[in-house]
Amino acid sequence: DEPVVMYFDVDSMQSYNNQYGFQRGDELLLLVAQVLSDEFMRGLVARSAADHFIVIDKFRGREELITRLNRANDRIKAEAFGVTTGIHAGICTGEYFTSTAVAIDHAIRANKLVSDDLNTVCKFYEDDDDTQFRHNRYVVENFFKAMNNGWIKVYYQGLMRLETGAGMGFEALARWKDPIKGMIPPDHFIPALEKYHLMHELDLYMFEQVCRELELRHSAGLPILPVSVNFSRQDFDYIDVARELDRIIKKYRIEEYGINKSFFMIEITEQGLVGATEKFHEQLAAIRKSGFKLWVDDFGSGYSSLNVFSSFDIDLIKFDMDLLKNLDAHNGANRVILRAMVAAAKKLGIHTLCEGLETEEQKQFLIDIGCEIAQGYMYHKPEGLDTIFERLNVGIPIPKWESNAERIQLEKLWAENSFDDAF
Repeated sequence: DEPVVMYFDVDSMQSYNNQYGFQRGDELLLLVAQVLSDEFMRGLVARSAADHFIVIDKFRGREELITRLNRANDRIKAEAFGVTTGIHAGICTGEYFTSTAVAIDHAIRANKLVSDDLNTVCKFYEDDDDTQFRHNRYVVENFFKAMNNGWIKVYYQGLMRLETGAGMGFEALARWKDPIKGMIPPDHFIPALEKYHLMHELDLYMFEQVCRELELRHSAGLPILPVSVNFSRQDFDYIDVARELDRIIKKYRIEEYGINKSFFMIEITEQGLVGATEKFHEQLAAIRKSGFKLWVDDFGSGYSSLNVFSSFDIDLIKFDMDLLKNLDAHNGANRVILRAMVAAAKKLGIHTLCEGLETEEQKQFLIDIGCEIAQGYMYHKPEGLDTIFERLNVGIPIPKWESNAERIQLEKLWAENSFDDAF
């Protein structure tokens, strides 16, 4: 038998306490302690702090250990008072077991790398985890400095209305240009912020930067067009998103530029809507009631559910770029899926946008099936406001953008025709 140290945490414990109260939270912790004690009767089971548990035991192989962890997780899910929750474990096995203290530290690092993955119960510590851990630590330790110093910037990617070929808006994307690390890609810093529950800080910063830069766009004579801003599901556990959006809108006196809240599209990923709580539903409803648009991002990236259409009052769905990239995969199944989903959305009065536009063939297909808007490198690469200003200074004209009057007229026509038979 080989020694093993496991470090556990409970899924979304803070959110659970906020929704159900600390007494129910304590009952959940007691359940977790009992399940772990039953599953690892030969070992030592201890609660280290808050919703974290440590188990020291022996095991015969990884498969046996994974089986036991899945069994424990399934039991917790089944007995957790009708609420969807579970556990994650970071595991240090004998080959890295130089001492108990070091093994616990390794298990904690592995746990941090898996704690936000809803599809994975455990992560075994490997040598490469140290590199990932150091990277995450750099991101977290320098995150607030990066915002304060302007290292994290807003890049704007244009959204094209397929019917006219004109730009109808932008998506605001975060880019981190670090003085030491250089350009840190979003897929390198966003997962770290998610793991350490800092996404609400980034998302509010991005929304505030967009509002601040509207004044710069206005002064430069650039088009003032709708902007979509991404918000993580995690944000709603830590802040009142609707209230914060209203606060920032008032701070920058957005109305002075003739802009109302419908110019801002709040994007939530489809997977972020899965297992939505009543509180989450209420916040999304408050956002739309306040006047903002609500968009669902990455639709089709996972196991999509048509319940999204009936469960949430949404304005637009963005189809994941992989659907467009692999149009002819699986005997053209993606073509059939996209065509059917666009038709269904249209009949329900929901706008459609497809990400990842790269070729004329893709563009024509989207036009043929009635998709309204496209986004991708074929049309517009993400760029910062300073780059746009540089192009203007050397006389490079900006692309064609639709006017507010054109936008209003096109959306009015679309609304009048949206319930036509689309099939």
